[in-house]
Amino acid sequence: MFPATQTSSLAFGGPDLNVIFVTSAALSNMLETAPFGYDPQKVFVGGRLYRLKSDVQGRNEHRSRIRM
Repeated sequence: MFPATQTSSLAFGGPDLNVIFVTSAALSNMLETAPFGYDPQKVFVGGRLYRLKSDVQGRNEHRSRIRM
């Protein structure tokens, strides 16, 4: 789906909340739980922001007021 192998988060945006923004990690994070054969030196890790229009509509952020 994305050319980056390490996507990190997503958020809905745009006037109708139907645009999906996906971030990707810029640096390789080779973890012990990486899939067998995964070599971050042989793939494009990422670091870019991707945007795609979707048929799915997000929701407005829930806001709260907390007093201390």
